[in-house]
Amino acid sequence: MSHQASYSNTTGARTGESILDTVNGPGLALLLFGILILGSTLSAADSGFDGWSLTGVLTSALCLATGAAVVRIEHHRARVGNSISVLRNGSRGIAE
Repeated sequence: MSHQASYSNTTGARTGESILDTVNGPGLALLLFGILILGSTLSAADSGFDGWSLTGVLTSALCLATGAAVVRIEHHRARVGNSISVLRNGSRGIAE
């Protein structure tokens, strides 16, 4: 008897699958850039650069909102895709 995991019968995400899935990369990169820009903006505001502070706040908000939207849309797409395969193949979720 084999003790290996049966991936054909697994309906949920497997360990490490989200790391290998690069579809969320652009959304996560936008979130990272938004946080980095926010840090730079706070530093610019502390130094008295008001023009750069306004530009940084707007750019940071745009990056954070767009990144969150991209990640949420991809998460929703993946959930809908999984529920469709479950509905097609009964409760097992096996693609035939």
